[in-house]
Amino acid sequence: VEPVVKPKPTKRGGEKNAGKPRRKKNKGKNKKKGTPCEMEYKNFCIHGECIYLEHLQMVTCKCHQDFFGERCGEQFMKTQRKNDVADYSKTVLVVVAVLLSSISFIIVLIIVIVQ
Repeated sequence: VEPVVKPKPTKRGGEKNAGKPRRKKNKGKNKKKGTPCEMEYKNFCIHGECIYLEHLQMVTCKCHQDFFGERCGEQFMKTQRKNDVADYSKTVLVVVAVLLSSISFIIVLIIVIVQ
């Protein structure tokens, strides 16, 4: 059985990285101070984007299309639009029918009066 040989202690008391300077723990680290939208209001807006208004010191939401409300949680109801072309063609058809029937009535009336 061979005896265990311990390494010689260095100036720093046997540390592995004796040549490297020591780092101070948690000192000198700059924490990034973001807006409240990046921190505590990260998921504040349901269907929109969080915006921090510095001069008012408050958070608001910019809603996606078709959404509204304080947190963009409400949606506009989509309505069905009538087909304008179909309505226009119906109107033209009625006007033409009335004109033709009026002309026919006048012709029949003239024939009856002449005889």
